[in-house]
Amino acid sequence: GLTMSGPTVLAEVIDLAAARARSAQDAAQQQGRQAYHIQVILTDGAVTDVEQTKRALERSSDAPLSIVIVGIGRADFSRMQFLDDFAEQNPHVRDICQFVEFQKYAHDKSALTRETLDEIPDQLVDYFYRFRGILPL
Repeated sequence: GLTMSGPTVLAEVIDLAAARARSAQDAAQQQGRQAYHIQVILTDGAVTDVEQTKRALERSSDAPLSIVIVGIGRADFSRMQFLDDFAEQNPHVRDICQFVEFQKYAHDKSALTRETLDEIPDQLVDYFYRFRGILPL
């Protein structure tokens, strides 16, 4: 089985995903295509590197990337709300992150799916159209 352990450090994986997403979009543009990445992170605990994660989200907000973080298990995820609120508090940052607590939707797959994927279409359109002036293909 899968064994998860702490600390929960996300900044490095967010930065790596953003770099890969930018690189893929650059390569796709050279071929007249578009690329957009969705990173899914499963965590069994609250983020321990909050400030570093905020900075990583800010640095990554210009990348063709959406990040879905799913909190699994019975940990206290109340400190994870900053992930959803970060872009609202920072108007120069594009919203790229969605946090979903699995336990809240464990018995309703439709609701879990809706909550997990809800923000991605708007994030994709924001990246291509609002920030790049490109209509998504």
